[in-house]
Amino acid sequence: MKRITNFIIVIIILIVILFLLTGCKSEDEQELLKEKSFAEMEYLENRVLVILKKYLMGDYLDDNNEIQWNLIEEEFSGALKNSSIIAIDLAGLSINNDLVLSLENKINAVSDAIASKTESNFIGSIKDVYKFVPELLDKYYQDKNIIRMKYVKSYLLDSLYFYIVGDKQNSISSIELAEKQYLELINDKSYLEENSYKVNRDYVTIQEMKIAVQNGELKTVIQKYLDTLTF
Repeated sequence: MKRITNFIIVIIILIVILFLLTGCKSEDEQELLKEKSFAEMEYLENRVLVILKKYLMGDYLDDNNEIQWNLIEEEFSGALKNSSIIAIDLAGLSINNDLVLSLENKINAVSDAIASKTESNFIGSIKDVYKFVPELLDKYYQDKNIIRMKYVKSYLLDSLYFYIVGDKQNSISSIELAEKQYLELINDKSYLEENSYKVNRDYVTIQEMKIAVQNGELKTVIQKYLDTLTF
């Protein structure tokens, strides 16, 4: 009887160990998936911002000052092709299906805007994709300071978009949201310690962009927005 009891105890211990090991493996896989998905979102974010930056700097203009939409389409094709992979990994993180579908729709909307060769639609669709990145990351990513900074950049892009389409009031409101979010970010001691070398510069840049919006200085607004891309 004692041998049987000892045997049962050993089996129970082995089951517990196996359960713990399986649990750890599952957790590790989930963490790896989170990091993979984060890298994919970073890629998407970087792709749309590089395209937007080149557009704002006139890099897509030909000798006749016409936009070469085929170049923009070519540079966005990578993000379009990877959208299904991004969606699958987000679904693997149990992100709401409606949110995943919404992201795919926003990515497709950029492609449609490029095809239509409509500048306001193009900038608006880029803005919508970029704005959705922190909203999705907020569902599963742990580093909240990274997400806060992405929200700051999202509001700044909102401000630029509204200014370009002639909605000055919403442009100012958006940059004030960026300012508020940034102040909350630098109130975090760990962020402030890690980024003390650039906090003042970044905040001043936001203020300069805000003043340019208020004064109606398009070139300065664009230049200051481009400066915020280094945040």
